[in-house]
Amino acid sequence: MAYRITLECPKDIDKKYFDKRFFKYSNSMNVYFNDELLFGNIDDVEENLPIVLQKDIDINFEVDNYLKVEYNITIGNIKEYADVTHCINKNSVNTQIRRKNYVEGSDLLQDDYEITFDVNGHLTKFGKEYHQGASKIIDFSSPYNFPIAIQWYSRKNFTLFKGTTWDHIILRIENGNN
Repeated sequence: MAYRITLECPKDIDKKYFDKRFFKYSNSMNVYFNDELLFGNIDDVEENLPIVLQKDIDINFEVDNYLKVEYNITIGNIKEYADVTHCINKNSVNTQIRRKNYVEGSDLLQDDYEITFDVNGHLTKFGKEYHQGASKIIDFSSPYNFPIAIQWYSRKNFTLFKGTTWDHIILRIENGNN
């Protein structure tokens, strides 16, 4: 059956995002569905926001489906590599976050750092512990209904900078006939 997958990186006028000028930020984000590249080389730097990409594909919800987001982030000379994979089965969305390296400077995050994963209103939150260690694998499961809205967003305050920096990604799966 035909479904539409939408990737959105919103821009709220009241929020500050990682930018090219101050943070020297860039990303080469790739989004896959069942190993098929849907959207490639997405740079969610503030200057490119908002971003909305859509693709119609056939999905069989009687089998497991994998929606994977690869991050290849650079902030100055600091690198962060991570994958977020959502296995969507008949009953739940099973998420695995795989941070592949230690992110230099993450020790400068204030204690109120928070990343929230939201699957149709079911919230899973992490704090600074997300960045502890050389790498990390986090698994959790969320119920869902249809249409599916998977989003994650974070609020970052650094000890050396004033203000809050945000990021936000939304993935939606809905009927492609809309």
